[in-house]
Amino acid sequence: MRTLLACIIAAVALQCVCIANDSLHKGRSIHSWLNDLVSDQPEQRVRAESELLLIGTNAIPAMLDYVTSVGSAFSPHDSSVAYRAFDILGQTARPAIPKLSALANDANYSTDACNALFLVGRETVPIFVACLTNQDHRIRENALGKIIGFALSTNSPADLQVALPAIRALIKGSKTVDAQALVALRVVSTNGNEFVADVIPLLKSQDDTTRWCAVEALKIYGPNAKTAIPALLMIANDPIEKVRTSVAFAIQAIDPEAAKRHSIKPPVYE
Repeated sequence: MRTLLACIIAAVALQCVCIANDSLHKGRSIHSWLNDLVSDQPEQRVRAESELLLIGTNAIPAMLDYVTSVGSAFSPHDSSVAYRAFDILGQTARPAIPKLSALANDANYSTDACNALFLVGRETVPIFVACLTNQDHRIRENALGKIIGFALSTNSPADLQVALPAIRALIKGSKTVDAQALVALRVVSTNGNEFVADVIPLLKSQDDTTRWCAVEALKIYGPNAKTAIPALLMIANDPIEKVRTSVAFAIQAIDPEAAKRHSIKPPVYE
């Protein structure tokens, strides 16, 4: 009985929140305008986009409903609706940043919240940097993905340098370093020598995946990673075949002459 009562109370509270955020625009609820952003009808989508620009920041409470899935009372496409709405408003949706920041650190909502923050603009970078210290790996991964996204969207990632200490701490403090963390380090770093220096210690990791990811990162960096050749040669006979193979290809890509001198020959696949 108590469980049933609790469910009823939660449902009523949820409906109250939805109603509170369901303001009207031109005789229609804002939620209904937002739902039209993912309509099957092109004319409805275009009209909804135009009306959302007119509604502006007044749409933010309803937009946040979709991020927290409260919008499911209005649409089965919560994530798509939220993404389109924040994409259209962009920096105009800045007032949503405090709420989105809190949601980004909640594993239940982190993915959609991070997507929304990314669409608001680069001023949200510090939020993603802070997420890198979260104990939940899913939240850290979401944040890394967005930092990489910002880095790849510009030729000058200078404003992302604030993320480097956190990325380095994440890499050094983890027993297992995945490719995403190394990609983030690579695209954010503006100093190639520092990047190589950060990766070389990972070649000594006790974790097979970490060693392999480090080798792959150096291989992609190519001739600019020549200072890593001695460390790569040290693991040329790694006990893990995948790592050994990656090392051979990396040395060949970085310094063909070194590969020749040390008789390093990548396998030939037929």
